Amino acid sequence: MSMSALQPHIVKAMKPKHGKDWMLVRGDTVYVRFLAQNDDGNSFEVQTPTRPEERIRIGGEVTIGYKLPVDQKLLFSVAEMLAQENHLQPEHKVDRFQNKCISMFSITIDHGKTIQDEVNEEWVTRFFELFDAHGI
Repeated sequence: MSMSALQPHIVKAMKPKHGKDWMLVRGDTVYVRFLAQNDDGNSFEVQTPTRPEERIRIGGEVTIGYKLPVDQKLLFSVAEMLAQENHLQPEHKVDRFQNKCISMFSITIDHGKTIQDEVNEEWVTRFFELFDAHGI
C-alpha cells in the first residue's frame, strides 16, 4: 500500500509529558507538530517535527512509535512552499536541543472545534499533495 493511500490524523504528543502538543501523522511517520501556545489548547504554532516520538499510547497498553520523514530536506521545502502559498514567511528555528525546524504559521482553533478537526483543513491536504508529488 502506498503512503498516499493512508489517511493522515492528529494525535497527542507524549512529550513533553504534561504538554499540550499534537502531531499530524500518516502511517508510522510524523510530519507536523502543533506546539501549544496557550493553556486553553486552541492556539498552536505549526512546525516541522524535530524528533521522533518513541511511544504514543493508543488505548490500554498499546503503544506505537512515529518516526521522522526520511527526507528531511523535502519536509523542509514542503513546509516552506506551504507557508509561502499562504502568503506567510516560514521561519527557520531550532528547538531546545538545537534541532532545526521550520515554523510555517500559527493557527487558532474555532470555538466548538478541536485540534483534531484541523486534519480536514485545506492546508493539510495541500501539505501531503506537495510532499507526495516530490517524494516517494
